[in-house]
Amino acid sequence: MKLRTALPLAIVLPVALAPALAWAAPPHAITARLEFKRGPGTEACADEAGLRSEVARRSGHDPFTADAPARLVVLVTRKGPHILGSIQFYDDKGAPGWSKAASVRANDCGALFAVMGGDIEYEFSPAPPLSAHAPPVVAPPAVAPPPHEDPPAPANPILLRFGLGSALGIGTAPRVALGLTADVGIYWPLTSLPFDGVSITLGGRWDPPAAGHVPGLRDGEGVSTSRLLVILAPCAHWWKLYGCAVGELGQLRGGGDGIALAVQHASVYSAIGPRLGVEVPFASHLGFRISGEILGTVKPIVIPVNKLPGWTTPTASGGFGAGLYLFF
Repeated sequence: MKLRTALPLAIVLPVALAPALAWAAPPHAITARLEFKRGPGTEACADEAGLRSEVARRSGHDPFTADAPARLVVLVTRKGPHILGSIQFYDDKGAPGWSKAASVRANDCGALFAVMGGDIEYEFSPAPPLSAHAPPVVAPPAVAPPPHEDPPAPANPILLRFGLGSALGIGTAPRVALGLTADVGIYWPLTSLPFDGVSITLGGRWDPPAAGHVPGLRDGEGVSTSRLLVILAPCAHWWKLYGCAVGELGQLRGGGDGIALAVQHASVYSAIGPRLGVEVPFASHLGFRISGEILGTVKPIVIPVNKLPGWTTPTASGGFGAGLYLFF
């Protein structure tokens, strides 16, 4: 009876435990914490789970654990028509180790993840055990450690961006004013901060003359203003959202509208404040963005009409913007 019971168990137990054994990490396998980030324009690529699945498929186990002392930083970004991937390994003391970089054309994220998964599987695979009859290993003579080197830069450290759009201003003229905007900037992807990257843009804005009636003037009379500005905006980006600190500096011109012999006045205009927006890339190097802002006027400007105060810039103004942007 004992033999009849033991024989089926000997057959069933290996079959039942086979899946668990197949995904168990081999002895001396390397493990690490995975820090995975995607930059703008790569939303169609797989996420962290996709990379882990690819590595597990190749190696037979998942080498990533949340409490591992070593760290693996993976960054997927887009540069023009290319999808780029960079991998940087840090050991349990935080020192940079091996690194890899890969690039594929168009939107072939599957090919990129296959390459990165193969690189990780190769580097994380344990060394084969030495044969019992292998000759003893002779240690090489001690040499001075190489000088410390900074880890290699990511595959795509900087993106160049160009923007063109229109803006709606409230409190920037005697009535709601329309304007044109253009800007150029650079974007840095990040892996060590809670957001995806930072950017800084330098732009310009032109508000054509906008006339409106103000109290104290007769019917048919009003004040007209126009603006030409330079705008500096450092921003932080997370997913499709961004927030900026905006600074404007330029010239505001104004004078009477519908008034004989009206005199034009030019003054220095400046304002600062926050901006929030959403940007959505929809092609390999093209995206759409919208934003809203609230700005405080540094120094109010008075536009006189017939030696009387005609219109004064408010202490706060707001606006909305929309447009397209290119990134390379």
